[in-house]
Amino acid sequence: KGLEYNAVLCPFLWTPADTARRSRVQFHDAAGRLTMDLRGKRGAAPEAVAAHAREALAEEMRLLYVAVTRARKQCVIYTGDIQQQGVSALGHLLGESMREGGKALAEALPERIAWSAVEPESAAPVPPSEPAPERPLAARSFPGAIRVPAFLTSFTGLTAGTSREEPERDEPAPERPAPPDAEVADIFRFEKGARAGEFFHEVLETLDFQQPEQLAGLIPTKLAVHGLSGAPYAGSVAAKLAEVLEVELAPGLRLRDVPLEARLSEAEFSVRLPALSPGDLRALFTDAADPALDPEALGRLRFQPVSGFLRGFIDLFFEHAGRYYLVDWKSNWLGNRPEDYDLPGVEAAMRAHHYALQAHLYVLAADRFLAARVPGYDYETHFGGVFYLFLRGVERGNPQRGIYRACPPLALVEKLRALAAAHTP
Repeated sequence: KGLEYNAVLCPFLWTPADTARRSRVQFHDAAGRLTMDLRGKRGAAPEAVAAHAREALAEEMRLLYVAVTRARKQCVIYTGDIQQQGVSALGHLLGESMREGGKALAEALPERIAWSAVEPESAAPVPPSEPAPERPLAARSFPGAIRVPAFLTSFTGLTAGTSREEPERDEPAPERPAPPDAEVADIFRFEKGARAGEFFHEVLETLDFQQPEQLAGLIPTKLAVHGLSGAPYAGSVAAKLAEVLEVELAPGLRLRDVPLEARLSEAEFSVRLPALSPGDLRALFTDAADPALDPEALGRLRFQPVSGFLRGFIDLFFEHAGRYYLVDWKSNWLGNRPEDYDLPGVEAAMRAHHYALQAHLYVLAADRFLAARVPGYDYETHFGGVFYLFLRGVERGNPQRGIYRACPPLALVEKLRALAAAHTP
Protein backbone atom coordinates (compact mmCIF):
# COMPACT_ATOMS: atom_id res chain seq x y z
CA LYS A 1 0.00 0.00 0.00
CA GLY A 2 1.28 3.44 -0.95
CA LEU A 3 3.30 2.28 -3.96
CA GLU A 4 2.27 3.28 -7.49
CA TYR A 5 3.00 1.75 -10.88
CA ASN A 6 2.44 2.97 -14.44
CA ALA A 7 0.30 -0.08 -15.29
CA VAL A 8 -1.49 -2.49 -12.96
CA LEU A 9 -3.05 -5.79 -14.08
CA CYS A 10 -5.75 -7.32 -11.86
CA PRO A 11 -6.65 -10.74 -13.30
CA PHE A 12 -8.24 -12.42 -10.27
CA LEU A 13 -10.57 -9.93 -8.61
CA TRP A 14 -13.46 -12.28 -9.38
CA THR A 15 -12.33 -14.96 -6.89
CA PRO A 16 -14.73 -15.49 -3.95
CA ALA A 17 -14.05 -13.36 -0.90
CA ASP A 18 -14.55 -16.31 1.47
CA THR A 19 -12.96 -19.47 0.08
CA ALA A 20 -13.19 -23.03 1.38
CA ARG A 21 -9.58 -22.76 2.53
CA ARG A 22 -10.68 -20.23 5.14
CA SER A 23 -12.02 -22.78 7.59
CA ARG A 24 -11.88 -20.45 10.60
CA VAL A 25 -14.97 -18.47 11.57
CA GLN A 26 -13.71 -15.10 12.76
CA PHE A 27 -15.72 -11.90 13.15
CA HIS A 28 -16.49 -8.98 15.46
CA ASP A 29 -19.52 -9.37 17.70
CA ALA A 30 -22.13 -6.73 18.47
CA ALA A 31 -19.81 -5.17 21.07
CA GLY A 32 -16.97 -4.92 18.57
CA ARG A 33 -14.90 -7.73 20.11
CA LEU A 34 -12.89 -9.95 17.83
CA THR A 35 -14.43 -13.43 18.10
CA MET A 36 -13.46 -16.86 16.79
CA ASP A 37 -15.88 -19.78 16.69
CA LEU A 38 -13.73 -22.87 17.25
CA ARG A 39 -16.35 -25.16 15.74
CA GLY A 40 -15.47 -24.01 12.22
CA LYS A 41 -17.91 -23.36 9.40
CA ARG A 42 -19.68 -26.69 9.72
CA GLY A 43 -20.42 -26.39 13.42
CA ALA A 44 -20.73 -22.65 13.98
CA ALA A 45 -24.04 -20.86 14.34
CA PRO A 46 -25.46 -19.55 10.99
CA GLU A 47 -25.34 -15.94 12.20
CA ALA A 48 -21.64 -16.35 13.10
CA VAL A 49 -20.87 -17.75 9.64
CA ALA A 50 -22.82 -14.89 8.04
CA ALA A 51 -20.92 -12.28 10.10
CA HIS A 52 -17.64 -13.93 9.11
CA ALA A 53 -18.64 -13.83 5.42
CA ARG A 54 -19.56 -10.13 5.64
CA GLU A 55 -16.21 -9.23 7.17
CA ALA A 56 -14.32 -11.37 4.65
CA LEU A 57 -16.09 -9.53 1.84
CA ALA A 58 -15.32 -6.16 3.45
CA GLU A 59 -11.63 -7.08 3.62
CA GLU A 60 -11.63 -8.13 -0.04
CA MET A 61 -13.31 -4.84 -0.95
CA ARG A 62 -10.52 -2.99 0.83
CA LEU A 63 -7.91 -4.98 -1.08
CA LEU A 64 -9.74 -4.30 -4.36
CA TYR A 65 -9.57 -0.57 -3.62
CA VAL A 66 -5.85 -0.84 -2.85
CA ALA A 67 -5.25 -2.76 -6.09
CA VAL A 68 -7.06 -0.43 -8.49
CA THR A 69 -5.63 2.75 -6.95
CA ARG A 70 -2.00 1.72 -7.48
CA ALA A 71 -2.04 2.62 -11.20
CA ARG A 72 -0.71 5.96 -12.50
CA LYS A 73 -1.72 5.52 -16.16
CA GLN A 74 -3.59 2.28 -16.71
CA CYS A 75 -5.40 -0.35 -14.66
CA VAL A 76 -6.64 -3.51 -16.42
CA ILE A 77 -9.34 -5.60 -14.75
CA TYR A 78 -10.33 -8.98 -16.15
CA THR A 79 -13.76 -10.50 -15.66
CA GLY A 80 -16.19 -12.80 -17.42
CA ASP A 81 -18.98 -15.28 -16.94
CA ILE A 82 -17.63 -16.63 -13.66
CA GLN A 83 -19.49 -19.01 -11.36
CA GLN A 84 -20.48 -17.54 -7.99
CA GLN A 85 -19.30 -14.13 -9.14
CA GLY A 86 -21.64 -12.38 -6.71
CA VAL A 87 -19.62 -13.53 -3.70
CA SER A 88 -16.45 -11.83 -4.91
CA ALA A 89 -15.48 -8.24 -4.17
CA LEU A 90 -15.70 -7.35 -7.88
CA GLY A 91 -19.08 -9.07 -8.21
CA HIS A 92 -20.37 -7.20 -5.18
CA LEU A 93 -19.24 -3.94 -6.80
CA LEU A 94 -20.50 -4.55 -10.33
CA GLY A 95 -23.64 -6.55 -9.64
CA GLU A 96 -24.74 -10.12 -10.29
CA SER A 97 -23.32 -10.10 -13.83
CA MET A 98 -19.82 -8.69 -13.73
CA ARG A 99 -19.73 -8.71 -17.51
CA GLU A 100 -22.84 -6.56 -17.86
CA GLY A 101 -22.02 -4.43 -14.84
CA GLY A 102 -18.54 -3.66 -16.16
CA LYS A 103 -19.92 -2.80 -19.58
CA ALA A 104 -22.51 -0.45 -18.06
CA LEU A 105 -19.83 1.27 -15.96
CA ALA A 106 -17.66 1.80 -19.03
CA GLU A 107 -20.60 3.26 -21.01
CA ALA A 108 -21.33 5.68 -18.15
CA LEU A 109 -17.71 6.93 -18.05
CA PRO A 110 -16.41 6.60 -21.63
CA GLU A 111 -13.64 9.15 -21.10
CA ARG A 112 -12.21 7.13 -18.20
CA ILE A 113 -13.03 3.48 -18.84
CA ALA A 114 -12.72 1.36 -21.97
CA TRP A 115 -14.51 -1.96 -22.28
CA SER A 116 -13.48 -4.75 -24.64
CA ALA A 117 -14.96 -8.20 -24.99
CA VAL A 118 -12.82 -11.14 -25.99
CA GLU A 119 -14.74 -14.01 -27.49
CA PRO A 120 -13.32 -17.48 -26.96
CA GLU A 121 -11.57 -18.93 -29.96
CA SER A 122 -13.18 -21.95 -31.56
CA ALA A 123 -11.20 -25.11 -31.20
CA ALA A 124 -9.36 -26.27 -34.29
CA PRO A 125 -10.72 -29.52 -35.72
CA VAL A 126 -8.73 -32.56 -34.78
CA PRO A 127 -8.13 -34.95 -37.69
CA PRO A 128 -9.04 -38.55 -37.05
CA SER A 129 -6.11 -40.60 -35.84
CA GLU A 130 -4.64 -43.37 -37.92
CA PRO A 131 -5.17 -46.80 -36.38
CA ALA A 132 -1.91 -48.02 -34.90
CA PRO A 133 -0.58 -51.29 -36.25
CA GLU A 134 -1.39 -54.14 -33.97
CA ARG A 135 1.61 -55.54 -32.16
CA PRO A 136 2.10 -57.11 -28.77
CA LEU A 137 3.08 -54.64 -26.06
CA ALA A 138 5.41 -55.52 -23.20
CA ALA A 139 7.26 -53.45 -20.64
CA ARG A 140 11.01 -53.55 -20.92
CA SER A 141 12.81 -54.88 -17.88
CA PHE A 142 14.93 -52.47 -15.84
CA PRO A 143 17.85 -54.27 -14.20
CA GLY A 144 19.30 -51.16 -12.53
CA ALA A 145 18.66 -49.59 -9.13
CA ILE A 146 17.43 -46.03 -8.65
CA ARG A 147 18.96 -44.58 -5.51
CA VAL A 148 17.44 -41.44 -4.11
CA PRO A 149 19.88 -39.83 -1.65
CA ALA A 150 18.39 -38.64 1.62
CA PHE A 151 18.50 -34.86 2.02
CA LEU A 152 18.05 -34.70 5.80
CA THR A 153 19.05 -37.45 8.19
CA SER A 154 20.11 -38.00 11.80
CA PHE A 155 22.33 -40.41 13.70
CA THR A 156 19.31 -42.57 14.56
CA GLY A 157 18.20 -42.49 10.92
CA LEU A 158 21.61 -43.75 9.82
CA THR A 159 21.81 -46.57 12.34
CA ALA A 160 18.16 -47.59 11.87
CA GLY A 161 18.82 -48.06 8.16
CA THR A 162 16.19 -45.53 7.07
CA SER A 163 18.39 -42.61 5.89
CA ARG A 164 15.72 -40.23 7.10
CA GLU A 165 15.60 -38.17 10.23
CA GLU A 166 14.48 -40.21 13.23
CA PRO A 167 13.91 -39.14 16.84
CA GLU A 168 16.69 -40.12 19.20
CA ARG A 169 15.82 -42.46 22.03
CA ASP A 170 17.63 -44.55 24.60
CA GLU A 171 17.65 -48.24 23.76
CA PRO A 172 15.18 -50.54 25.56
CA ALA A 173 16.63 -52.73 28.25
CA PRO A 174 17.96 -56.13 27.16
CA GLU A 175 16.88 -59.21 29.02
CA ARG A 176 19.63 -60.67 31.19
CA PRO A 177 19.80 -62.64 34.42
CA ALA A 178 19.39 -60.51 37.54
CA PRO A 179 20.55 -61.06 41.09
CA PRO A 180 17.91 -61.54 43.80
CA ASP A 181 15.68 -58.50 44.33
CA ALA A 182 17.11 -57.90 47.77
CA GLU A 183 20.50 -57.19 46.24
CA VAL A 184 19.29 -54.80 43.51
CA ALA A 185 19.77 -51.09 44.12
CA ASP A 186 16.76 -48.85 43.51
CA ILE A 187 18.41 -46.99 40.62
CA PHE A 188 18.54 -50.30 38.68
CA ARG A 189 14.89 -51.01 39.48
CA PHE A 190 13.81 -47.63 38.13
CA GLU A 191 11.80 -47.75 34.89
CA LYS A 192 13.70 -48.59 31.72
CA GLY A 193 13.23 -47.61 28.08
CA ALA A 194 12.39 -44.46 26.13
CA ARG A 195 10.19 -42.76 28.74
CA ALA A 196 12.90 -43.06 31.36
CA GLY A 197 15.38 -41.53 28.91
CA GLU A 198 13.09 -38.59 28.23
CA PHE A 199 12.63 -38.10 31.99
CA PHE A 200 16.37 -37.99 32.71
CA HIS A 201 17.04 -35.70 29.74
CA GLU A 202 14.36 -33.22 30.81
CA VAL A 203 15.54 -33.12 34.43
CA LEU A 204 19.15 -32.49 33.43
CA GLU A 205 18.17 -29.95 30.79
CA THR A 206 16.20 -27.96 33.38
CA LEU A 207 18.54 -28.33 36.36
CA ASP A 208 21.04 -25.64 37.37
CA PHE A 209 24.09 -27.81 38.06
CA GLN A 210 25.30 -25.37 40.70
CA GLN A 211 22.07 -25.76 42.65
CA PRO A 212 21.62 -29.54 43.14
CA GLU A 213 18.99 -28.86 45.79
CA GLN A 214 16.61 -28.23 42.86
CA LEU A 215 16.52 -32.01 42.30
CA ALA A 216 14.15 -32.48 45.25
CA GLY A 217 11.43 -30.50 43.44
CA LEU A 218 12.31 -31.31 39.84
CA ILE A 219 12.24 -35.09 40.08
CA PRO A 220 8.64 -35.56 41.39
CA THR A 221 7.40 -32.97 38.89
CA LYS A 222 9.07 -34.62 35.89
CA LEU A 223 8.00 -38.11 37.02
CA ALA A 224 4.41 -36.90 36.89
CA VAL A 225 4.89 -35.15 33.55
CA HIS A 226 6.18 -38.36 31.96
CA GLY A 227 3.64 -40.61 33.65
CA LEU A 228 6.27 -42.68 35.44
CA SER A 229 5.49 -44.78 38.48
CA GLY A 230 8.90 -44.03 39.95
CA ALA A 231 7.85 -42.24 43.12
CA PRO A 232 9.31 -44.98 45.42
CA TYR A 233 12.65 -44.48 43.68
CA ALA A 234 12.65 -40.66 43.55
CA GLY A 235 15.17 -40.42 46.37
CA SER A 236 17.55 -42.87 44.70
CA VAL A 237 17.25 -41.02 41.38
CA ALA A 238 18.01 -37.70 43.10
CA ALA A 239 21.03 -39.20 44.87
CA LYS A 240 22.35 -40.67 41.62
CA LEU A 241 22.00 -37.39 39.71
CA ALA A 242 23.74 -35.59 42.55
CA GLU A 243 26.63 -38.02 42.06
CA VAL A 244 26.61 -37.25 38.33
CA LEU A 245 27.15 -33.58 39.16
CA GLU A 246 30.04 -34.35 41.51
CA VAL A 247 31.96 -37.04 39.59
CA GLU A 248 35.25 -35.90 38.06
CA LEU A 249 34.91 -36.14 34.28
CA ALA A 250 38.50 -35.00 33.77
CA PRO A 251 41.10 -33.66 36.20
CA GLY A 252 39.53 -30.61 37.82
CA LEU A 253 36.31 -30.87 35.79
CA ARG A 254 32.90 -31.52 37.40
CA LEU A 255 29.48 -30.59 36.07
CA ARG A 256 28.85 -28.98 39.47
CA ASP A 257 31.30 -26.25 38.40
CA VAL A 258 29.52 -25.38 35.12
CA PRO A 259 27.22 -22.32 35.39
CA LEU A 260 24.13 -21.91 33.26
CA GLU A 261 25.74 -19.18 31.15
CA ALA A 262 28.58 -21.51 30.13
CA ARG A 263 26.38 -24.29 28.74
CA LEU A 264 23.93 -25.11 25.97
CA SER A 265 21.36 -27.84 26.60
CA GLU A 266 19.78 -29.73 23.69
CA ALA A 267 22.00 -27.79 21.28
CA GLU A 268 20.52 -28.27 17.83
CA PHE A 269 22.81 -28.50 14.80
CA SER A 270 22.78 -29.24 11.09
CA VAL A 271 26.02 -30.35 9.45
CA ARG A 272 26.44 -30.45 5.70
CA LEU A 273 27.09 -33.95 4.34
CA PRO A 274 27.53 -33.68 0.57
CA ALA A 275 28.15 -37.44 0.28
CA LEU A 276 27.97 -40.20 2.87
CA SER A 277 27.56 -43.97 2.51
CA PRO A 278 28.20 -46.93 4.84
CA GLY A 279 31.41 -47.57 2.94
CA ASP A 280 32.59 -44.04 3.71
CA LEU A 281 32.11 -44.70 7.43
CA ARG A 282 34.06 -47.95 7.27
CA ALA A 283 36.95 -46.25 5.47
CA LEU A 284 36.85 -43.26 7.80
CA PHE A 285 37.24 -45.27 11.00
CA THR A 286 39.35 -48.20 9.78
CA ASP A 287 42.47 -46.92 11.54
CA ALA A 288 40.67 -45.50 14.60
CA ALA A 289 42.11 -46.75 17.88
CA ASP A 290 38.84 -46.35 19.82
CA PRO A 291 37.74 -49.82 21.09
CA ALA A 292 34.14 -48.57 21.15
CA LEU A 293 34.21 -48.21 17.34
CA ASP A 294 33.56 -51.15 15.02
CA PRO A 295 34.38 -50.02 11.43
CA GLU A 296 33.16 -53.27 9.89
CA ALA A 297 29.80 -52.97 11.62
CA LEU A 298 29.50 -49.37 10.40
CA GLY A 299 30.17 -50.57 6.87
CA ARG A 300 27.23 -52.99 7.21
CA LEU A 301 24.71 -50.26 8.03
CA ARG A 302 21.87 -50.26 5.53
CA PHE A 303 21.09 -46.59 5.00
CA GLN A 304 20.82 -45.17 1.49
CA PRO A 305 23.56 -42.69 0.50
CA VAL A 306 23.04 -39.29 2.11
CA SER A 307 23.53 -36.04 0.22
CA GLY A 308 22.34 -33.11 2.29
CA PHE A 309 22.46 -32.48 6.03
CA LEU A 310 22.87 -34.37 9.28
CA ARG A 311 20.64 -32.93 11.99
CA GLY A 312 20.86 -33.63 15.68
CA PHE A 313 20.75 -32.39 19.26
CA ILE A 314 23.73 -32.42 21.60
CA ASP A 315 22.48 -33.05 25.14
CA LEU A 316 25.05 -30.74 26.74
CA PHE A 317 27.67 -28.47 25.15
CA PHE A 318 29.67 -26.45 27.66
CA GLU A 319 32.83 -24.42 28.24
CA HIS A 320 35.18 -24.80 31.19
CA ALA A 321 38.57 -23.12 31.67
CA GLY A 322 38.75 -22.12 28.01
CA ARG A 323 37.97 -25.58 26.60
CA TYR A 324 34.72 -26.95 25.18
CA TYR A 325 33.13 -30.30 26.01
CA LEU A 326 30.18 -32.45 24.92
CA VAL A 327 28.03 -34.67 27.14
CA ASP A 328 25.40 -37.21 26.14
CA TRP A 329 23.07 -38.62 28.79
CA LYS A 330 22.36 -42.34 28.54
CA SER A 331 19.71 -43.96 30.74
CA ASN A 332 20.37 -47.44 29.26
CA TRP A 333 20.11 -50.28 31.74
CA LEU A 334 23.27 -52.40 31.44
CA GLY A 335 22.56 -54.68 34.37
CA ASN A 336 21.63 -54.80 38.03
CA ARG A 337 25.19 -54.76 39.35
CA PRO A 338 27.41 -51.67 39.61
CA GLU A 339 30.24 -53.55 37.87
CA ASP A 340 28.02 -53.95 34.79
CA TYR A 341 28.78 -50.26 34.20
CA ASP A 342 32.56 -50.63 34.28
CA LEU A 343 34.49 -49.78 31.11
CA PRO A 344 33.98 -53.17 29.35
CA GLY A 345 30.20 -52.93 29.76
CA VAL A 346 30.14 -49.30 28.67
CA GLU A 347 32.29 -49.97 25.59
CA ALA A 348 30.11 -52.95 24.67
CA ALA A 349 27.01 -50.72 24.78
CA MET A 350 28.79 -48.04 22.76
CA ARG A 351 29.66 -50.62 20.06
CA ALA A 352 26.27 -52.35 20.05
CA HIS A 353 24.31 -49.12 19.51
CA HIS A 354 26.98 -47.30 17.43
CA TYR A 355 27.12 -44.56 20.04
CA ALA A 356 30.81 -43.98 19.26
CA LEU A 357 29.78 -43.02 15.71
CA GLN A 358 27.28 -40.59 17.23
CA ALA A 359 30.02 -39.14 19.43
CA HIS A 360 32.31 -38.49 16.45
CA LEU A 361 29.52 -36.90 14.42
CA TYR A 362 28.76 -34.63 17.37
CA VAL A 363 32.44 -33.73 17.64
CA LEU A 364 32.32 -32.72 13.96
CA ALA A 365 29.28 -30.50 14.63
CA ALA A 366 30.98 -28.90 17.64
CA ASP A 367 34.20 -28.39 15.67
CA ARG A 368 32.37 -26.58 12.85
CA PHE A 369 30.47 -24.45 15.38
CA LEU A 370 33.60 -23.46 17.30
CA ALA A 371 35.52 -22.71 14.09
CA ALA A 372 32.82 -20.18 13.21
CA ARG A 373 32.49 -18.65 16.69
CA VAL A 374 35.83 -18.77 18.54
CA PRO A 375 38.52 -16.31 17.36
CA GLY A 376 41.75 -18.13 16.55
CA TYR A 377 40.07 -21.51 17.04
CA ASP A 378 42.41 -24.51 17.24
CA TYR A 379 40.93 -27.96 17.80
CA GLU A 380 43.71 -29.30 20.00
CA THR A 381 43.73 -26.13 22.09
CA HIS A 382 40.03 -25.45 22.47
CA PHE A 383 38.26 -28.83 22.33
CA GLY A 384 38.38 -30.87 25.52
CA GLY A 385 36.49 -34.05 24.69
CA VAL A 386 33.16 -35.87 24.76
CA PHE A 387 31.61 -37.83 27.64
CA TYR A 388 28.81 -40.40 27.47
CA LEU A 389 27.33 -40.77 30.95
CA PHE A 390 25.44 -44.00 31.59
CA LEU A 391 23.53 -42.41 34.42
CA ARG A 392 22.50 -45.52 36.38
CA GLY A 393 26.14 -46.56 36.84
CA VAL A 394 27.95 -43.27 37.49
CA GLU A 395 29.66 -43.15 40.89
CA ARG A 396 31.35 -40.16 42.47
CA GLY A 397 33.95 -42.34 44.15
CA ASN A 398 34.75 -44.34 40.99
CA PRO A 399 35.16 -41.92 38.06
CA GLN A 400 35.88 -44.78 35.64
CA ARG A 401 32.45 -46.38 36.15
CA GLY A 402 29.53 -45.52 33.85
CA ILE A 403 31.46 -43.06 31.66
CA TYR A 404 32.80 -43.25 28.11
CA ARG A 405 35.44 -40.63 27.40
CA ALA A 406 36.87 -39.70 24.02
CA CYS A 407 38.80 -36.90 22.38
CA PRO A 408 39.31 -37.88 18.73
CA PRO A 409 42.80 -37.11 17.42
CA LEU A 410 43.21 -34.16 15.09
CA ALA A 411 43.99 -36.47 12.14
CA LEU A 412 40.57 -38.12 12.48
CA VAL A 413 38.82 -34.78 12.93
CA GLU A 414 40.46 -33.57 9.72
CA LYS A 415 39.03 -36.61 7.92
CA LEU A 416 35.58 -35.72 9.32
CA ARG A 417 36.04 -32.13 8.11
CA ALA A 418 36.97 -33.42 4.65
CA LEU A 419 33.84 -35.59 4.64
CA ALA A 420 31.69 -32.54 5.40
CA ALA A 421 33.44 -30.48 2.71
CA ALA A 422 33.40 -33.14 -0.02
CA HIS A 423 31.62 -32.52 -3.32
CA THR A 424 29.29 -34.99 -4.91
CA PRO A 425 30.22 -36.00 -8.49
